[in-house]
Amino acid sequence: MKKGLYGPFFHGCKIYDKYSIMNPLYISVGYTLVDISNTGVLAADETPRRNQCRNWETLTQVLGLRSQLMLLTSPEVMRLDLAELKFGEDFKGTHLVWIFKFGVEQEGVFGNKYSKYGGLEQDCASVPVIINLNETASLLTPTFCVSGTQKNIFFQDLIF
Repeated sequence: MKKGLYGPFFHGCKIYDKYSIMNPLYISVGYTLVDISNTGVLAADETPRRNQCRNWETLTQVLGLRSQLMLLTSPEVMRLDLAELKFGEDFKGTHLVWIFKFGVEQEGVFGNKYSKYGGLEQDCASVPVIINLNETASLLTPTFCVSGTQKNIFFQDLIF
């Protein structure tokens, strides 16, 4: 049956739906300053809307390297103060942030010996993206940066 956020029982970062009480989903949230809008534009052209979708497609492919995604929400864009977020020191003030949720059945699949999301961060490191779309942050390199002063993407558990 379909898994999702409909009628779940919550426990930490696990979500149990009413059809699969024995198969929890481990839900995570991703935050990025890169425009990953899921525009749905698939035509082979170089329009900004297609390039936004290319960034989203690239990220979903990286997320799928370690596990079959059982839940994936389209990114929502919000204007947020970056003071409380885990972006690099070069990013201050209020900027557009793209936020998405993803869930897997296997706990710890994105981790490594350094952190819970260390493997996923390694996978994302230096992956090319298209910049200068709708970003408000000044991105110096057209890649996902997972550390340093230009860190533009991070992941954490969904907190209820």
